[in-house]
Amino acid sequence: MGGRVHLLARRGRFCWRARLPLVLASRIGRSHFGIALRTSDRAVARRLAARATAAVETLAEAVAMTAQEPIQPTDAELMEILRELFRAIIARGEREHLFRPENHDPDAISDDDTEEEAEAKALDDPMDRAHYWRGVLVRNAFEEIRPYTQAALRRRNRATPEPEERHRSFLRMAAGVAAEAHAILGHNRMGTPRPAVFPYEGWPGPSVIAEEGKAGASRPSLSALFAQHAQRQGWGPANAQKAAVALRLFRGLVGDPPASAITRRDAAAFKQRLEVLPATWAQAAIYRDAAKAGDLGTVIQTAKALRDTLARTSAGPITLPDGSTVERARAEL
Repeated sequence: MGGRVHLLARRGRFCWRARLPLVLASRIGRSHFGIALRTSDRAVARRLAARATAAVETLAEAVAMTAQEPIQPTDAELMEILRELFRAIIARGEREHLFRPENHDPDAISDDDTEEEAEAKALDDPMDRAHYWRGVLVRNAFEEIRPYTQAALRRRNRATPEPEERHRSFLRMAAGVAAEAHAILGHNRMGTPRPAVFPYEGWPGPSVIAEEGKAGASRPSLSALFAQHAQRQGWGPANAQKAAVALRLFRGLVGDPPASAITRRDAAAFKQRLEVLPATWAQAAIYRDAAKAGDLGTVIQTAKALRDTLARTSAGPITLPDGSTVERARAEL
């Protein structure tokens, strides 16, 4: 907000009034906001106005962080999430053990225990949990570990790792971390302490299976299967054109992976991106080059930049992202 304190005087009393940052203005539907400072002392008013300015700027930064679309995590960020999971499991287990009463025997279920206490003791063995997570690894039961990894990604405003092979590697490593952390807790519980050593040295490179999983003769791409299907269907020109547009949209927004590798997540990503794709993506001049090249991600970013420009101005010609200007009505269209 330009470093100003936005102090105004009215009838001997001071107030604070400022133009709101765009991210706040678009949320509350007004461009300016003001409050009465209820003082006629300029020094006091300046301090209060400075605080109001700082508070609005802090709020705008927080809203901007939540408003940003999740971005792809780096390998280093994924490794940090795994280390955080490892440290959390170890710390929680050690804390639980630390505050148990003296001479506590978690394996001794007495007649005085309630059903809940007996069940808790039966489930309390970290080695059992380690065995459970090893079973997850063996079965590739990714849905068991996914809630933990997705929560960690959301906290960092990071998207689900892509491509799918990278995400599956991340999930397998997370299950391995859980298994190893609980195994360490189990050894500590039995009086044979093991050092809490993180089980991975770094992010694994592409596997042989992943390389073989690329589109090829044995795993045809979506485009290749579409061409075969269109030939078998014998569509007329109108229907063939509609189907070709659908394929063009999918390739531009998701890619052209092997058809057998497409998952529900790919379908969800396609739907999400399709909802923000401008209706004139194939006709409007500012989108035409990117659309022709199949880069619909750039089309979406251009549309977003145009919306931001419209939100910042209230009248007059609009400068498009490519530097040209048009009338406001045309830009809105």
